[in-house]
Amino acid sequence: LAAAAAASPAWFNRFVIDPNSRFHMVYSLTSLVVLAYDLTVLPYILAWDVPLVGIVHVTSWSTPAFWTLDIFINFLTGFYKGGVLHTDVRVIRRQYCRTWFLPDVAVVVCDWIAGVLSEAGGDTGSGSRSLKMLRFTKLGRFMRIVGILRMLRVARIFQELADLYLNDGHMLGFQMFRLSVGIFWA
Repeated sequence: LAAAAAASPAWFNRFVIDPNSRFHMVYSLTSLVVLAYDLTVLPYILAWDVPLVGIVHVTSWSTPAFWTLDIFINFLTGFYKGGVLHTDVRVIRRQYCRTWFLPDVAVVVCDWIAGVLSEAGGDTGSGSRSLKMLRFTKLGRFMRIVGILRMLRVARIFQELADLYLNDGHMLGFQMFRLSVGIFWA
């Protein structure tokens, strides 16, 4: 990875996404919508044995595709560190690999494995109950971890938006609100 980062040409920096841009704000809000869908619909599907047909089947493949795209977008999104905006692709890659890359990959790999297992078992309404139970028990622990990681992603997106749009007084109120939600959530 270090060799690939060192070999990136300077022209590649033209594709860096400014974290203050309108695109990044819309993309972050879209991420929140997809994340809210994942956190509400997936447990419902697993708990009540909902068949994967129609729109549910489409979203069972489109959400992992979205999160896979998200990994690539994160490799191109600038970031602030110590009040300084970093827009060099090599620095962005290094920072992302040190922070959120592994959790993001863990979530996406889990999503793709669940989708492939679902298709392999014919999980379209007439799938075997034993395959669903096997998937549920084997991936159950990992899904709890994935849920925690996704909540961390929500916290990160809200923090980015708060950093961009709130002054110091409002930021203090936002931090207190986050702390309260964290206490009540646990």
